[in-house]
Amino acid sequence: MAIRILFALAAHEDMEIDQMDAVTAFLQSNMATTDVVWVEMPLGFKKGDLACLLKKGLYGLKQSARLWAKDVRAELTKLNYHPLHSDECIYFHQDLRIYVATHVDDFLLIGPSSIELSNLKSQLSRKFKMKDLGPCKLFLGVQIIRDRANRTIHLNQAAYIDKVLQTFGMTAATSKSTPMEANALKTLVKNTGTATPNEIRLYQSMIGSLMYAMTQTRPDLAFPGSILSRFACNPSAAHIGAAKRVIRYLKYTRNHGITYQGYMKNGDFHGYSDADWAGDIETRTSTSAYIFFLFGAPITWKSSRQHTIALSSTESEYYGLTNAAKEAIWLQTLLTELQYHGKEHVPTHIYGDNQSSLALTENPEYH
Repeated sequence: MAIRILFALAAHEDMEIDQMDAVTAFLQSNMATTDVVWVEMPLGFKKGDLACLLKKGLYGLKQSARLWAKDVRAELTKLNYHPLHSDECIYFHQDLRIYVATHVDDFLLIGPSSIELSNLKSQLSRKFKMKDLGPCKLFLGVQIIRDRANRTIHLNQAAYIDKVLQTFGMTAATSKSTPMEANALKTLVKNTGTATPNEIRLYQSMIGSLMYAMTQTRPDLAFPGSILSRFACNPSAAHIGAAKRVIRYLKYTRNHGITYQGYMKNGDFHGYSDADWAGDIETRTSTSAYIFFLFGAPITWKSSRQHTIALSSTESEYYGLTNAAKEAIWLQTLLTELQYHGKEHVPTHIYGDNQSSLALTENPEYH
């Protein structure tokens, strides 16, 4: 989510976007003196009861990710890059206005000057074994298509979708223009039978593939992903068919994605909230959702069942507005730390379509 905000700001300010990759990242970390780990000697080197004291991080070791993160933080802090309170995987240099986003061994460098980014790359390469990937075109499976003249950045997962279609043998499947049928909620009910291990494995794999696309560039998959994930432990044939339909929809919308418009006069940061009432036939819980926009495109979204049972549509809509408001508060803090100066982000406009719940936010007389 924070990375999408960085892309939006980069489009607006026409900043450089480069990428680096740490080579065998976990093997570069030194084991702390408090982390004493002994390992068996490899076959062919065993001598009696001797063992090896581990001095470096090792893939598969539970401490390795933490050790690597601590080393990265120590080095970036030494270079005057400090983590944000809102997202500690994002580092910011106050004077140079350079952002560094880290995701395990992937580094995204965003700044106004290519010279300063080159200096940062050299500094990181002196400490760690790094690979310079140049201007960012693919990050975490997301394609970055940039039009510098029009200040737009388009994010999509066309290549990832092709891989999903190939994985499930659906490259020749018929496309669908909608992710779910109109009456899908009435037919997608709890399975009364027992799914086989292969069916469970197939279904969970499909849902996981859909969820990754949803979390990166496809807010239109948030609702079907939320519905289908409820049956991951015991799917029926109807559930598997519904998941395949969403994959067919992905084929139809292969090139759909997110486009940030950098030439907009202001970020137009705002959000929307909505909810149904007792939409889940079995539990009678409601489903609420929100989505927030910045520079003409979504930056964060969510669709999920509510944790309590609402007694009215007003209550379910108010619950959704509350979740959206909490997300807006966090986004306000993050944008402030990123030194975004758009006047529209405090206060933040959140739009809803239920008049009674909106009235309740202004006058809690009947709360």
